[in-house]
This record gives sequence, C-alpha cells and structure tokens, in this order.
Amino acid sequence: VTYYGYDSFVRADLNVKVQKRFLLVFWNDVYEWNASSTELNGEFYHEFEITESGMYRAKFTLTVTGNDGTQDVITDTIENEN
Repeated sequence: VTYYGYDSFVRADLNVKVQKRFLLVFWNDVYEWNASSTELNGEFYHEFEITESGMYRAKFTLTVTGNDGTQDVITDTIENEN
C-alpha cells in the first residue's frame, strides 16, 4: 500500500485482515497485520503465505490522521481463490 500525505499529515495506520470463506457465506479470520508510519509519503509492504486451498479475501483499511485530529479512512477488499 502506497500513500501520499498532505500539509497537515501526522500519521498513517494500515490494518490488513485476511479471511477464508467457509460454508459459502461465512468468513473466518486467518491472519491480521498492522503497521504505522509518520513519514509524509510512504509505503507499507508485507508478505504472508497461504498454505490451504479455498476462497480468501484481504480487507485493507488505511487511516490517515491530520494535525487537527481529522481522519481519512480508505478501505478496499480483494478476493482470490487459492
């Protein structure tokens, strides 16, 4: 995940949650990773291994905090069958 701060930037926090689908409609958490940075422009990089077959999704939440306490929250989800 790459981000670009703005003049009042204070901090970027990233949460990544990996889930595996079961019974066609439910999702179980199988992995979670968090990272933070105070660099104005930055990049988060992390690898993990999926060893079982099935349908997985990764949910990304990037929270960017400004010096006045306001927060911008950006979310995205990707799915893939392993």
